[in-house]
Amino acid sequence: MLGDYRERVGMFYSDQFRDHPDAFPLMQPTRITVVASLLRAWVFAAPTEVDEGEVLEMWEDPVLADWDTLHAPNLEDQVRAVAGLSGDLELLETEDVEQQAMSDRGTLPINVWAHKRIKAFGLRGWVLADHHERDRHLAEGFAEFSGYGTNRARLRELANEFGTLEAMDNPNARGLKLEPFMRELLSAHGFEVEKGKHREGEQVDLFVHRPIRALVECRWYAEPVDRLAVSELIGKLTRDRPAIVLGIYVSMSGFTGPARTEAREHARDRAVVLLDRADVLKLLRGEQHARALVDERIDELVRRYET
Repeated sequence: MLGDYRERVGMFYSDQFRDHPDAFPLMQPTRITVVASLLRAWVFAAPTEVDEGEVLEMWEDPVLADWDTLHAPNLEDQVRAVAGLSGDLELLETEDVEQQAMSDRGTLPINVWAHKRIKAFGLRGWVLADHHERDRHLAEGFAEFSGYGTNRARLRELANEFGTLEAMDNPNARGLKLEPFMRELLSAHGFEVEKGKHREGEQVDLFVHRPIRALVECRWYAEPVDRLAVSELIGKLTRDRPAIVLGIYVSMSGFTGPARTEAREHARDRAVVLLDRADVLKLLRGEQHARALVDERIDELVRRYET
C-alpha cells in the first residue's frame, strides 16, 4: 500500500507534495495497523522512523462483530479501546468485510483466512493518494474562499529572489528592492497591494486594500528600527485616514525595545503590526498566512494580559 501510495504521489502530485507535505502523510515513514473483525476492518497509521505494519485479528470479538456497534457514533473510540491502540494512530480507512466462499452447510466459513477477503489488506495506495489530493484541493479552495489562500508557486520563486537580495553587496540597493519584494510576497498571500504614493510631507511604501486596509513601510537597515520610525508611521495613520486602516512595519533588522513600546502604547490610537526577518521568512515559507499573522499580532494588542 505504501509503495503504491508513494508512487502515485511521485508521478502525479509531486508539485502538490512539495508545497503541501502535510497533505500527504504517508510519504513519511509510517506504521500501519489493521484491526480486523468479522464485519469490518479499520486501517490506522502513525508516523515512525521506519515503515512497519501489523494486523490485529479480532474476528470473534463480540463488540466489533455487533451490527449495532458498527453504527454507533462512538465507533472509532470503541475500536481503539478494544484493540488497545495508542493515541498517535490516526484512522485512515474503514472497509466492510466481504463474505465469500462458505462451507457446504451454508452457515460458517470453512476457514476464516481462506474465505474472507479483507479489502483493507489490499487497500490500493493510489486510491488513498487520490483521496488525500482531493482533501488538499478542497482545503485549498476553502482557504481561498475565506481569504487565506496562498500562491505556493509564487512563494517558491520569491524564495529564490530573497536569496539574491541577501547576497547583494550594496545595502542601499537591497533596501530599495525590499519594497517591491514585500508587495509580491503579500500578493502571494492573496492581499490586494498597491505601490505607495508621495504627497506633500508624506511618503508611503505600500497600500493594502484587501482583505485588510493598511499602510506598509519596508526597511532593511544595518541596525534595528527605532522608536521615531514607528512614531512617524503612526502619524501617517492618524493624519487623515479612517480608523480602520492599520500600520504594518517590516524591518529586516528588527526593532529596538523603545520602538516596540511605541507601537504597543499607541495601539489605542492606531494599531501598528511589527514584522521582523523571522516573520518575513515564515510568510515566505508558507508556514503562516499573512492575514493570520496580522490577526495574531492584533489579538496580542487587544488582550494585553499579563503572563
